Amino acid sequence: MIDGKNKRIKIIIVLANVILFAFALWKIQLGMHSDEVHSIAVGDMIARGDTFFKECWFYLQMSAVFTAPVIKIYTLIVGSTDGILLLFRILSVFIQAGICLYFYHTFRERFNKKYTAVAAVILFAFVPDFQSFTYKQEIVWFSIMQIIFTYQYYWKRAKKYLVLLGIMISACVLAYPTSILQFPIYLGILCWINKSFDRKISDHIRDCAIVSATCVVCAVLFLTVVFQKISVAEFLEFFPKVFTDDNLDSSFISKLVHPLKKFAALGFLTVIPVFICRKMKWRKTELSLVMIGALFWMAFLGQCYIERKGLTWHCVTYPYALSVFMVPLLYWINGCQKEDRAVLMLFELPAVTVIFCIALASNQGNITSMYGGIVSMLAFFLLLGGKERMGETEKIPAVHKLIIGSVLFFALTMFAIPVYEQESVYVDNLEWRTVITQRIPVQYGPAKGISLGETTFERYNNLCSLIGEHVQSSDAVFIVDDAYTASYGYLCAKGKYATFSPQGGWGLATSERAVQYYKDNPQKQPTIVLINLEYIFSELDDYMTATPVGVFLTAHDYDMIECKSGYAVLRN
Repeated sequence: MIDGKNKRIKIIIVLANVILFAFALWKIQLGMHSDEVHSIAVGDMIARGDTFFKECWFYLQMSAVFTAPVIKIYTLIVGSTDGILLLFRILSVFIQAGICLYFYHTFRERFNKKYTAVAAVILFAFVPDFQSFTYKQEIVWFSIMQIIFTYQYYWKRAKKYLVLLGIMISACVLAYPTSILQFPIYLGILCWINKSFDRKISDHIRDCAIVSATCVVCAVLFLTVVFQKISVAEFLEFFPKVFTDDNLDSSFISKLVHPLKKFAALGFLTVIPVFICRKMKWRKTELSLVMIGALFWMAFLGQCYIERKGLTWHCVTYPYALSVFMVPLLYWINGCQKEDRAVLMLFELPAVTVIFCIALASNQGNITSMYGGIVSMLAFFLLLGGKERMGETEKIPAVHKLIIGSVLFFALTMFAIPVYEQESVYVDNLEWRTVITQRIPVQYGPAKGISLGETTFERYNNLCSLIGEHVQSSDAVFIVDDAYTASYGYLCAKGKYATFSPQGGWGLATSERAVQYYKDNPQKQPTIVLINLEYIFSELDDYMTATPVGVFLTAHDYDMIECKSGYAVLRN
């Protein structure tokens, strides 16, 4: 009877995972996010021949290393970028699934399989924004792979895992340059591993040298590609300009202090109640775990109240961030067992580092940086279901079910948000969307195969139609538009990118940076310009005479050839 019941449970679990994977493939056709489009557009910019640092001034441009080769091959086969966004979404689903399976395969041997499986499902459902190649998605992927390879080395002592660790650290730096902070962290973790096995000092030096040498080789390979098109002198000249981006609206110090204040509040919220429960003599472990489950819900519902916009990604990030404090608490509640120390070291330090790496390079404050909490959430479930405290055949305790059910709810909520957040890139649109809200399938251009809400579709269609009508393959196009729309246009255009970054927005309408870009790169001066009249917040005549970009266009004799669909089209 028990075997039959267990068999049925396993079948249900397998079917649930198949349904989850099928849902992931189904929902990639819905909606769009500005960061997603911009990430692919930066890769397209490099694939079309623009030079790192000199001709692209976006501070996260090195992530194009992962997208530009795919785009290059795709456009050679297809002949255009039609459907390129959907392609990257499909790739993203399979990459994420592969990482989750590898995570489960790695940790199931020494941790409870049920809890490891839950952690893997939560990781699969953790999709910042929409499922695609965005900077936030990449740093999560590479950070998890770093932990897996470090853990593999912890037990197997094979040097190939050190090489793979070095590659993943380098990949993280390319996705998020501030991830260079992970390098000393992992060298320290390697030293701790060697110390725990009573290794010689020569082993410390050798392991650190292997990881360091791998990172150096990766850096040399990247710089070799860069220096094929620019000189060292040009690199030194343009590199500082990359980090004067208008998106970086505050100093690195401000970006570091800002999440620290929020972390102090989260830490107080987490530690004090659990500490009180721990000190209670009656059923102290159970009470502590109940409090942890309650804290997850407090963070979720509290952020829902703060947002007041329905369910958004922001509502789900703080429960994940709480796990950064809950992992050491759970380690303490479990009695600081020696076998749990590896989890604490291999996950907790990287989690905190990822959070601060994102915070230093993001223009979205705490909300984005909290995405790093997924790393510690995985450790939380590994500690919660350690084999030494619960046999594989025993039932899951009720308090564990409360926590597992809660976090699975948060994870699946985040996973399903794109189904109704189809207009999410327009922050001024606060209307509720549902699964039955009308969507319009895109028939051409980079978003071909994706269904968009009416507002997004109209903006996309207007811009891409104008580009198809006026932009030739010999043109260099410059789009003065908001951060939500400009990248569509660049991806759709067959000409060259005549911009320092495809995203636009954040003051581009009046930016002196664009003018400086054309002074430093006269070969990038546009032949055709599209101006969103709603975005510039003024009459076109006033814009052309009173702003740095407008004055530049006027001085270089750009004439308006058409004005329709809310855009002015100028040609030199």
